[in-house]
Parts: sequence; C-alpha cells; structure tokens
Amino acid sequence: MKISKDWLQADFAIAAEAQELSKRLTMAGLEVDGLLPVAAEFSGVVVGEVLDLVAHPDADKLRVATVNAGGEPLQIVCGAPNVAKGVKVPVALIGAQLPGLAIKKSKLRGVESFGMLCSARELGMSEDHSGLLILPADAPVGEDLRRYLSLEDVIIDVDLTPNRADCFSMRGVAREAAMLLGQDLPADFAAEQLGVQPVAVESGETVAIGNQAPQSCPQYFARVIEGVDNTRPTPLWLQERLRRAGLRTHDPLVDVTNYVMLLLGTPLHAFDAAKISGGIVIRQAQAGEKLMLINGNEAVLDEKVLLIADAEKPLAIAGVMGGLDSACSPNTQKIVLEAAWFEPVSIAGKARQFALSSDSAQRFERGVDYALQRAAMELTSRLIIEICGGRAGEVAMDVHPQYLPQRQPITLREKVIARRIGRSYETATVEKIFTALGCQIAQAAEGWLITPPTWRFDLAIEADLIEEIARVDGYDDVPNRLPQVDYQKDRQPPRPDTHVSTQLLFLGFQEAITYSFIDRASHAAFFADAPTVNLFNPISAEMAEMRLSLLPGLLNTAVYNRNRQQNELRLFELGNVFHPRGDKAVECAQIYRVAGVMSGLVRPEQWGEKARAVDFFDVKGVVEQLLGDLPVQYQRSQAAYLHPGQSADIYLAGQLIGQVGILHPQMLKTLGTKGGDFAVFELDMQALPTQYTPQFRAISKYPALRRDLALVLDKTVDAADILDCLRKEAAGLLQEAFVFDVFTGGNLAENKKSLALGLILQDQEKTLQDEEVEGIITRLVQAVNRTYGAELR
Repeated sequence: MKISKDWLQADFAIAAEAQELSKRLTMAGLEVDGLLPVAAEFSGVVVGEVLDLVAHPDADKLRVATVNAGGEPLQIVCGAPNVAKGVKVPVALIGAQLPGLAIKKSKLRGVESFGMLCSARELGMSEDHSGLLILPADAPVGEDLRRYLSLEDVIIDVDLTPNRADCFSMRGVAREAAMLLGQDLPADFAAEQLGVQPVAVESGETVAIGNQAPQSCPQYFARVIEGVDNTRPTPLWLQERLRRAGLRTHDPLVDVTNYVMLLLGTPLHAFDAAKISGGIVIRQAQAGEKLMLINGNEAVLDEKVLLIADAEKPLAIAGVMGGLDSACSPNTQKIVLEAAWFEPVSIAGKARQFALSSDSAQRFERGVDYALQRAAMELTSRLIIEICGGRAGEVAMDVHPQYLPQRQPITLREKVIARRIGRSYETATVEKIFTALGCQIAQAAEGWLITPPTWRFDLAIEADLIEEIARVDGYDDVPNRLPQVDYQKDRQPPRPDTHVSTQLLFLGFQEAITYSFIDRASHAAFFADAPTVNLFNPISAEMAEMRLSLLPGLLNTAVYNRNRQQNELRLFELGNVFHPRGDKAVECAQIYRVAGVMSGLVRPEQWGEKARAVDFFDVKGVVEQLLGDLPVQYQRSQAAYLHPGQSADIYLAGQLIGQVGILHPQMLKTLGTKGGDFAVFELDMQALPTQYTPQFRAISKYPALRRDLALVLDKTVDAADILDCLRKEAAGLLQEAFVFDVFTGGNLAENKKSLALGLILQDQEKTLQDEEVEGIITRLVQAVNRTYGAELR
C-alpha cells in the first residue's frame, strides 16, 4: 500500500514528517519498505500557457508555440501531438535541470527555441510520453511546477500483513497514524459523517436485484446514473492521487471507483447499463460457464465462483474482476454502479484461481468494513456526476443483516495482560488505546468487555487484544524478561520428540522443516490414488493438499541439496501428517511422525576401510536405535515407493507403526535425481518410547553356547518370520538369533534359498549340557519345518 504524506495531511490532518511517521508505523507492525519521491529531481519548470501555435516552416511534425511563462512570451518549438492554443503545460525555462537533461537555447530546423514544453516522463513523474502533461485551466501561469503539484510529497510504501485489512485504504492508515501520533481525526471521519451529502435523485431509472447467494453477498447496493460522458478527462488532482498510490489512470468512471477504493477501502464497480438485461442477479456460477474478463482472458468457471450476472449472462466475478462485455467504454452513457460486501471466504483464492492480479480481491478476501458501502456509493456518485455529468437514480438495496459479521464482545482480563506482556498498564491507558482503535468498551468483573469495530476482523480472542496494547503503547516498553517456569518433577511425561530428536542428532542427522502442504503430483507419485485433505484456499497449486507423509517433502529437500553437490545427507523431520476422516477438512486425523532420509557414504572416505554407500541395514540400525527395546516385528513392505527387496513394514502389537527401506528406483527417476540410493524411514511418534531408561539385568554366570544352522526354504519366506518362530520355540533359552549368510543358486532349486543362522543359547540357572542343546536344536528345526517347510541343508 503506497501512502501519500500530503494526501494524509490534506484529507485527515495528519501532521508528521515522513521519517517520523514511517518509524511509528513500522514499530506498530505496519512495516514500511521505503520512502519514495513522487517525481524525479528537476528545477526551473513553471506553469505556462500556449498563446499561439503555428506550423514549423521546415518540419511537418513540429510546431512553433508562443508561450506565456510569467514573463515575456517565449518562442518554443514543440512536436507533441496534443499541444494546442490555450492549454496550460509545464515549461522548462533556459537553465532548467531535467532528469538527465539541461535546457539550453537551441535551434530546431532553423527555428530558435527558448525552452521546452514537457511530458510527464520528461519530468520523471510517469512513463507516459504520449503527449504533454496538460495542466488544469486554473493553473497559475508562472507558478513553480513542483510547488503547484506538491511534488515535494513523499510516498510511504507500507508492506501490509494479511491480517491488517483495515489499513488497505488512506482512511485506515489515517486512523492508525492519528492513534500512534496522538492526534485528533477530523470531525467528519466517522462512517456516518463522511461529509458526503447524498446526491439528488434526478432520474427515475432503477435496477432490480435478485440475490440468490445472500450468505456470500449479504449486502448489495446498486444505482443507475444516466447521461454520463466517459470521454471527459480525469482531473489532474485525481490522476495524481492515483499515480502516487501506484495505479494507472484509465477513464473517469474507472478512475473514480479506484479513487474511492483507495480512500475508503471499499471496492466498487461500474457496468454499462446498456449491456445489462433484466437487472442484477447475484448467484453461483454453473460448471463450465465462461466469462471474458476485462483483461482479455477467458475464465472457465465452476460452482464455487460467485458471480454478478444479469438475467442472461455473467457480468463479473464477484469482488474480483468485471467482464469485458459489460465494461464501460467511451460510448457509455448510462451506468449501473455497484457497492457490495462479500463474505471473505467466498472471494478468497479466486484471483489466484484465474491467475489475476486484483486490488478489489486483495481487499475483499481480507475483509472490508461492512459499514461503508452506502457512504462509498454516495461519494462515488457525486464524483462521477461532477466529472462526467449525469443524473442519479434511487439506490436499490439488498441487505441481509443476519449474514453480516457479528461483533461479539471479547473478555480482556487485567491480570492476563501483565502475565502475557510482562508488565501492567494503567486502566486509563488500556481504555484510551481501545477507544482510539474504535472499539466499544464496557467494564467487567476482571477487566473489560471489548467489542471490535466493523473494520477489525483480526480481533477475535483475548490474545489479539493484548497484542494491540503492546503494539500501540510501544514494543520498546515491553520488558526484556524471560518467563518464570517452575519445574516440578514427574508432573508431565517427557516429550517423545525431545528424546527422538536428541538421538538422531547424536547419530549425525540434521533436522529439516518442510511445508505441511504438497502438490497433487507428489502425492500421486508416493500414494497413487489415496484420498487427501484438500485446501479450500491454497497458497499456490504446489501447496494444494495436506501431506499424507513426511517423506515427499523431506526427499524433495534432499534432492535440492544433492543437486547442489551436497551428497552426504542425514536429514530428519518431526511433524504432523493429515489423513482424511469424514467429508470436512477439519475432521482429518493428525498423526505426529518422525521421518528420516540418508544418502551418500556411511563414513567419510579414508585409508582404513573401503568406501561404502548407505544401505538398508544402516537405516534399519537407526530405526532400531529409536525403537529401543520395543518388541516390534518386521514384515515385507507393501509401500509402493520402497524397493520391494530392501524394505520392511514395522508392526507393534499387530499395529502398523512405520516403514523402513531403500527408495524404489522408479521413485528416483520421478524425483529426477542421480547419485545413489536414498535410505528412508518413517515412524509414528506415539509408538516410540518417550525416554530411554537403562534396566538392570543380571549377567548369567553360566556359559553360552553357539550353534549354527543352514536351512533350505522357499525364497518367499522372510528371515524375520524364521527368527520369530525360533524365539517362541526356545522358551527363553535363545538369547540371540541372527542371519549371517543367504545363498541361492548352485545345487539349490530355483525357488529355494539357504539361510545361515547363528543361535546363542544360555540358561540363567544352570550349564546347558550337549544332550540338552541337541534336543533344543531338534525342536527348533522341527518347528520351522512344520511351520515354513524349512529343512536342514
């Protein structure tokens, strides 16, 4: 939002230097990006009047003007197409300094020229070089142009956050500035006292309103103004105010509606009445319905788009942009002027949906003051009639108060202010702040009941009010004090994420934080057609769905780093994933998980051992570190994004709690990366131990015995299933069981494999005898044979 300091002072009596106002606004949360001049530096330019104009004797495109610049008439050669006898224009006198140009006496095609008539671009005021800058007829001849046009003005460029919709207008910024500077606003500042007298009704023309979507458009005003002349020039003062706010001029009808939008924050729109059939209809679009917009783009609509239409066709995307077919033109003689309030959610995201940039949508989707539409209608009507002529009809209204925002009082407790900010405030200070903010204040048992005004949609809870106190009184006065925390042992269980993140950091991982939003293509690559939680108002198409897993975002981060020569990666993330449950997004299940990605070498290159890339067992070791002593089972993974032979699903008490494995080769192609495998894991945090507490276990004084087995079994049987079977059958005597070799081929059948197992047997109460051990081994072999058809090799 670009703010003209002179405009603030002229209309709202805000008296402050630009630097001081900039500092106050920034410290109050309205960050100022910079102070900009309204024109380039120049001197020696005055208001002049063309007294006479004759053709140049030797050049068809040049003319010789006689100009009154406040002294002796000057002869100036000019080639501008709009130079004419009687117009007033900027005149650069001999010795004037323009941006990049010094004015000297010159001779053009044999005719002497004592100065230059200037365009806006030559003065550094805009890029318009189509002709001279034509000044108003009452401009005083000989007046210094910088003084006449107030070109010493300063533009304050404010970078507004989305919650401060109330400051998307000069009126809103003026309210904020007056409050911060301790100044009084003009008496006619209130919505009902804007100083705008209703225009006289001189036409019997009216427009019918059919509102089929009152929840999305609870307030709609429309008026017919006939007899307008849209070919008249926009007054220079209006052009300058628009220019300084960063808007280009179009025609007087568009310029007036833009001006009122900048002044009050309420967007308006003018339709050509001759192009409307059967009145105004407010409705939802039909699927596939099309509308040619005023920017020349065709929008293909859906049922979620709110339209302003007539009885036959759509006229505009409500609150976003008007249609080309109903737009005003130089031939327009009768208009329908609309002023409406649209529910923000119905407008949110629509401009992005159609790749539009819209000042109107920018305001409506953040929230517009719903008490200003009638006043904006009257002000706009008056300006149109003053500039374009015309006769106004009665204002047609369609208002549904039950659908307008209800301003509910918010309880503000005095003791909570001190606890949140770190200091207390006097009662008079608190009440003065909220009075200046436009709130209604009532006393309550523990403090106040504060009712926000119609323009502050961001004030909803007590914390919002406390923020306003600190912001308005000054963040500099907030004490630099840490909150007091009383530690009470065992009052709350340890946070599992603290334990997990600490372990991963010790294992060489670095924590990453990725967006909770993701694009459909990434979801489809990992989870095919799995249902997702879709966002109603996404930031962009790449962030349109809530993530089902941490891995897509984490792998994209790993690929980004790999593409920048960072190959040795250990990344992890803790965060929620969102699984749909019911029809509404708010009903989704939020599951807290930890995920990790590993790639590159297990250890840095060295002379002591051969370089080895991270494999399945490295990432499985990390998972086992996190799981601790949990009795989990590993089964062949069903996840399509993992390598089918190097992955596992992890179960605890029959419940799936995560996956571990090597990323599928096809996924590497989808991600567009080369340079080796990615080893990944993802676990439900709820299943992990909150902390590791060592448990004492007596060491047996009796010797342990090792026996090795080589079993032949089907390739489809997993080693984990064999080990589970052995542990159950050994009834506590099997202290450890592990696989140390897998063999296929040779004299084995094609569908068979040989599994070499190491078994450590030990009794806590006696020494195992050879006969007893042989009996145990026999039982174990019989058990795996009976269950899985395994035989001794």
